[in-house]
Amino acid sequence: MKEIPPTDDAYKTTYQFIAHETAHQWWGGIVAWRSYRDQWLSEGFAEYSGILYTGTRDSKNSKEELLSDARDSLRQPPVTTTGLGKGRLVDVGPITFGHRLNTTKTFGAYQALIYSKGALVLRTLH
Repeated sequence: MKEIPPTDDAYKTTYQFIAHETAHQWWGGIVAWRSYRDQWLSEGFAEYSGILYTGTRDSKNSKEELLSDARDSLRQPPVTTTGLGKGRLVDVGPITFGHRLNTTKTFGAYQALIYSKGALVLRTLH
């Protein structure tokens, strides 16, 4: 579990983190997911909610920077047990695979795809 960062020296990642976790009171708390295939909805909505809030709370560039960071994370190669794999994380599999996205050849794929890709899918719909 992550620790809540201090807000006396807050910056974009602080706002985004707090808004993301607060959004879980709705996305994933009240509006629940039926199976692991739907978990991306909870994390995607929470992540995108955090990005939108940060854009209004911090500078206008913060929202675009966070969206750019999400896009960039999907272009990175997957991490394997022996180092970096081939290809891009975005190509590992669909977000509906849930935790099955993490394998010995794709460490961290779940995190990048569920959070980043989930938020970007919602951004596209927005």
